[in-house]
Amino acid sequence: KVYSMVTSDDKKKIVIFKIKRVNDKSFQITSLLYNNQMEVIKKTSFDLSNIDRDGIFTDFLVDNDGDFVFGRAARSGSREFINKLDLYYKEANSDAITKIPLVLKDKTLDEVKLKIDNYNKRLILTSLFYKQRKGNIEGLYSIVWDKKSQSILSETAFEFSDSLRIDAKGESGTIKTAFNDYFIRHVVPVQDGGFAVAAELYYSSSRNNSWNRFDYLYGGFSPFLSSYDLYYNSPMSRMYGWGWYDPFNRFGPQNNLVRYASENIMVFFFNADGQLRWSNTIRKNQYDDNSDSFISYQLFNTGNEIRFLFNQREKREQILNSATLDAEG
Repeated sequence: KVYSMVTSDDKKKIVIFKIKRVNDKSFQITSLLYNNQMEVIKKTSFDLSNIDRDGIFTDFLVDNDGDFVFGRAARSGSREFINKLDLYYKEANSDAITKIPLVLKDKTLDEVKLKIDNYNKRLILTSLFYKQRKGNIEGLYSIVWDKKSQSILSETAFEFSDSLRIDAKGESGTIKTAFNDYFIRHVVPVQDGGFAVAAELYYSSSRNNSWNRFDYLYGGFSPFLSSYDLYYNSPMSRMYGWGWYDPFNRFGPQNNLVRYASENIMVFFFNADGQLRWSNTIRKNQYDDNSDSFISYQLFNTGNEIRFLFNQREKREQILNSATLDAEG
């Protein structure tokens, strides 16, 4: 495996790491921590027992202190549903790694997103959740873990109301399934300990293949692909790796036109105690054929507001749109 790289928000800490699968029961993870002069601060190698051979890794992150954190999720019966999650935390100057088991109770999670809050020295975990397997997405689950006290400060399972579902619904969706094609794109911490979550409606359609969010999340061909994987994150994996689009005809003739659609953005802002303060919707309707490179949005955090930039087709022209949300939504 090639090494992967993550950097801290202040760009002063760099971790280069690799994962070696020893057997079905364990992995060996090697990490090298550098400063911004590329001087080695610490090299560590540690073993990680495998809670589920079909499990997946979450994002791998490093904070401004150089502490390394990631998660490993297990799934029950089917690759689509996460029913167990452990966080792993390694201090910059330590060889030891701390395992933090999370109790999900009756919730089943979707894709898990991690975000470091460097100002308050916390870790924010978010995921959409189900109440039953093969059910509809019911709400947004979040955990705030405090690095100083090594404990969970808040845990929230926010259920979407019918009014939110009506607001979120795309052109072809129903109220009950309104969030089934939403994906968490960004988590933005703020200084008072609160955080904003931006989720986007995204799907594709073709004559020959039905849309499957779990193939989109996990690749559909390897249980060990995860959000940190360089190949999985690359546009090339969508173009060539999954065979949806083959402009150079590497895999023979294909008549499978795929239309990608990217629609509304839902933004939720939670207080430091995990309670929802406000929510809002940024409306857009984007689509493209055979590539999703020119749809979706880019986010800029100016400190006083969050700015969303996206292209939208109007009378055959692509018009650049800007939408902003301030601290009050």
